[in-house]
Amino acid sequence: MNQPIDPSCFLKRALAAMALASLAACGPGTVGTGAQEDYLKLAQAQTQPVCAASWTKGRLDCGNSVAIGENHPGTLRVQYASAATAPDYLVVFEGNQVRVSGGCPRRSFEGEWSQLKSGGSAFVGGFLQGTQTQAGTALAEVTSQGSDGQPQLRLLLLDVDKRVLLGPLTLQKVGSGDLPLAPC
Repeated sequence: MNQPIDPSCFLKRALAAMALASLAACGPGTVGTGAQEDYLKLAQAQTQPVCAASWTKGRLDCGNSVAIGENHPGTLRVQYASAATAPDYLVVFEGNQVRVSGGCPRRSFEGEWSQLKSGGSAFVGGFLQGTQTQAGTALAEVTSQGSDGQPQLRLLLLDVDKRVLLGPLTLQKVGSGDLPLAPC
């Protein structure tokens, strides 16, 4: 009473198994779903809305919301650069997150605004330098500089032991178009 195997059924099962196996590869410490939670845990931090920070006034686009609750969506996309043309570093704020890229060798950081256990606040995320393939946990501290007419920010990247990884960078607000980074 053996029935022949339907080839289409076999193919569907094989594809389903491959899909499940590929999902299992995404976990903590990878680019998959668990990485940000790992950075927050290592830094003993809790996410919070970036628009609640005092340095954002006149520097980010947080809307006209007077009360900023824990579910605030954050800022609209705002870009800063370490120089007005051909910047060494480009810094993009969007939502409650920041992305930093540039330098020679190339460096990058992606993080989310968070309350640190020590009481301060910083962007907490992963930092890569040069040919590294595994991001290390880092903190990006941001403060405002300049006047409202000439908004500037100061950014300092630190590891979890507060050793300087990058900066401080003095950043100027730039337009929303794509800016090419300075060549290495």
